[in-house]
Amino acid sequence: MADKQRTWMKIHSGINDPKHREALGVRVWLFFYLIDHVEWDTGVVWGYTDGKAAAEMEVPESTIRKWRRGLQESGYITRKPGFQCSNIYIHKWRNPRLVEPPQLNVPGDESTWCPNLDTHSGTVLDTHPASKVDTPTYRSQSHTPPQAGGGGGSTGSGHHGLSEETVAKIANLSPAAATVAKAFALTAAEDFPELDELERIVRKYGAPLLLEGINVMDDQADPGRRTWAFALGAARRLKAQGWQPNDNAAPASMFANQTVV
Repeated sequence: MADKQRTWMKIHSGINDPKHREALGVRVWLFFYLIDHVEWDTGVVWGYTDGKAAAEMEVPESTIRKWRRGLQESGYITRKPGFQCSNIYIHKWRNPRLVEPPQLNVPGDESTWCPNLDTHSGTVLDTHPASKVDTPTYRSQSHTPPQAGGGGGSTGSGHHGLSEETVAKIANLSPAAATVAKAFALTAAEDFPELDELERIVRKYGAPLLLEGINVMDDQADPGRRTWAFALGAARRLKAQGWQPNDNAAPASMFANQTVV
């Protein structure tokens, strides 16, 4: 791997607290990687993939996936679907440029989060209506996700884009259902199923629960588990467990024995 230009990164001294040492463990290396790639104005790592992180850190992708999931479950980050990638929100982020920066991406306080952005097209995938985060850097839409190949492809076997037919169908959906449909279509290993029932399913479970189910599906290495049936099954299990959108990521162990259907 070619040498990269070396520079400095800002890390808050609070990381030295023993509670973080115990919670992070070896995952601290991925956490440092995310801090090195974060946008200071928003606390978001735009266009992240496990594959690109694995290639740059020279660590197996399965290990990176395990570390990233651990950071989610421990409440350090939130992962949201993007275009052939994810956007990683670092919790309680403080902009190092500011003298007394406010905390961003505070779990449970939507006013501190910026909208999730499809970095390929500039489309907003979900919104936080009360958001105070509106910076020139965010509005520039200059974030370019890694392209497939060269270690920077998607985290799995997702599509490289949406068919014209799927785009036409999504255009007729409500915003919440369209967000779910697009997130699934860009990450799954199968074509999107019929959309006729999607509005009903979104009304029943809610978009946040279904998006977390899609995140769980996207973590599956087996293409046979990267299906709508698996994502919906994960959402059902999350609902049964009382999972809420402001909770940390659902533990991967919860889905280890889940069947595809």
